[in-house]
Amino acid sequence: MAGADHTTDLPKLSAGRARVRAGILSRTLRDASVLLLLLLVVAFALRTFVVGAFRIPTRSMERTLLAGDIVLVNKLAYGARSPSRVPILGLPIPSLRLPPSSRLARGDVVVYARESTSDLPSRKFLVKRCVAVAGDTVEVSGGAVTVNGIPVSSPIWYGSSPSLHHDEPLPTVSRRLVIPRKGDIVPTTSGTIDDWARAIEAEGHQVTRGHSGEVLLDGERRLTYMFQENHFFAMGDNAAVSMDSREVGSIPEDQLVGKVILVYWSAEVASAGASSFPSLASIRWDRVGALVR
Repeated sequence: MAGADHTTDLPKLSAGRARVRAGILSRTLRDASVLLLLLLVVAFALRTFVVGAFRIPTRSMERTLLAGDIVLVNKLAYGARSPSRVPILGLPIPSLRLPPSSRLARGDVVVYARESTSDLPSRKFLVKRCVAVAGDTVEVSGGAVTVNGIPVSSPIWYGSSPSLHHDEPLPTVSRRLVIPRKGDIVPTTSGTIDDWARAIEAEGHQVTRGHSGEVLLDGERRLTYMFQENHFFAMGDNAAVSMDSREVGSIPEDQLVGKVILVYWSAEVASAGASSFPSLASIRWDRVGALVR
């Protein structure tokens, strides 16, 4: 009888072991899913708030950055911004900006998101050097640039190399700009609006003129305007082929994405643009890991 009882218990024992194995497998899959989700969240947070990668498509920063360089950008430097839309779904959500870890300074190589204007028809990320900050006075005359009366020299230069976006050097622009500071109140009369129109439009407003020539901001007559952001003036190091603040005016600091810190990958543009796997001969190994100053 004892032997018969033992034989009868074997199916129950096998079923119990199967349930244990199923439970272990279920917990393992659940733990792996949680870990994967956590890694995705961490990766998204790092990419959004800490560091980003941007590819240099043109020669506008030549001497410092070459076309085909891929740079790492410190997004914490000027205050990282949370997404304004839900990933994949594209639904708009409120966007917040973290406090900056440092202040924008003359000479910083920065990435900023230039909103669409008549000069730049679509929103795009640009890499330029900050030449002047809020409150500075910039004068551009031919090939000479001065900030607060002091000539700007290295690393700005007027090379002759054509850009991928320009077949020949851009014409130099002669102008004088005062870079707006947050809280500055400026007159918006017909005689002064030309000095401030582009900076006001960069803050998201529409500047037009009425039937009598009066200045209208967003369709309403205004005599003054208070700037909501500090602005900066940016130029490409290869100034001859760079579309920058000389053409489009000052840029609100709110559009800053981050500070360029190093080149982590570099390949000749022809190969880098044609394939995700450039040949070994096209890789510029001497630039990999180079700090950007």
